Amino acid sequence: MPQRENAGRIDPSVASTVREFAAHLRRLHAEAGEVSLRKLAERAGPPRDGVPFSKTTISEVLAGNRLPSREFVEKFTDACGVAEGGRAVWLATRDRVASNRPARARASRWARR
Repeated sequence: MPQRENAGRIDPSVASTVREFAAHLRRLHAEAGEVSLRKLAERAGPPRDGVPFSKTTISEVLAGNRLPSREFVEKFTDACGVAEGGRAVWLATRDRVASNRPARARASRWARR
């Protein structure tokens, strides 16, 4: 995926909840030209951890209903044109949001590590 000029200007580090992080992912998606969810799933390629990057999974993450896995964040940001060096802030924010979640939410079947 070619890198997009605007992709590096979004700062997700201010997010502290899953929904706030999802809002930043949606903004990134919009900056990438709002590529269809099907195209994003295709660009992401096959998963390493067995969780498919289906349109449904992407939709749930973008709606803030699901904390994305680290692999999801890596592939989603890549598919949206974020340079490899720019992914660190997205991954760090994802990890911080995951650690801030209540124990009950972390134990949920949707909570991914």
